[in-house]
Amino acid sequence: MHRLLALAVLFVLVAAGCGDDGETATSDDPSGDSGTRPSVAGDWVLRSLAVDGTAVSLPDGELEITIQLGEIAGNLGCNSFFGEIDAADDGTLTLGAIGQTEMACLDDGRMEFESAYGQALGSVTAWAVDPAGMTLSGDTVEIRYEQAPPPVHQPLEGTVWHFDTIYSGEGVDRAAENRAGMEGVTLVIERGESVLAGPDCAGTVSTVEYADGRDGAFEVTSAGAIDTSPACEIVAIASAGITESTGFMIDENRLTFIGAAGETVGFSARP
Repeated sequence: MHRLLALAVLFVLVAAGCGDDGETATSDDPSGDSGTRPSVAGDWVLRSLAVDGTAVSLPDGELEITIQLGEIAGNLGCNSFFGEIDAADDGTLTLGAIGQTEMACLDDGRMEFESAYGQALGSVTAWAVDPAGMTLSGDTVEIRYEQAPPPVHQPLEGTVWHFDTIYSGEGVDRAAENRAGMEGVTLVIERGESVLAGPDCAGTVSTVEYADGRDGAFEVTSAGAIDTSPACEIVAIASAGITESTGFMIDENRLTFIGAAGETVGFSARP
């Protein structure tokens, strides 16, 4: 479940207030011409972490963070985090109001790394961007990132997904949860239709419009009637989440629908 983290927990929250930029910093060019400094905005992949001058081994897989419009979000190794960031023009950096999911990974080493990475992020006070990437640093920590490659175009048409996540709550209290009955609920998107079905619930068909690719636009233009019987309860929840969405994101083997308040429902692709 998402929560705000206390000072002594995973992140050290910086007391200073957070700005609403965090996307672009401007400065005067040494030549006297006004220019734009490299921006912290974008998707970044973790490449190295050093604490007290000692390198920390990174877990398998790529860990990304996204910085945009005064907000930062990413993966710590097991859990996801999100919050506020102010990257000031003078190279100083402030984090605040940080929250995270609360899942436990079976790999103890990954959880240990997550703790170290989270504490390091909570200690950063400066940022720098150069052609090779971005560095976030503090008195005892240095975190290095590379620019993430552009997302691969992934079509929504003709895909099959398995329901596994419901998002609820607002802001930092927004939480992802799993419920009994999700197993076997599938979503098929094909020829402008979305078809939801469960083991004991017949398919619910909606007519949809969507733009293929990550962060694509999505709209339910007409929805079929939902069976209100207990057997269709989870299918109805999934259908409501999709109907409330205006966008979607495909990230490797996951499909997440996004509405005005954030994520609504999530699906995974399984063999």
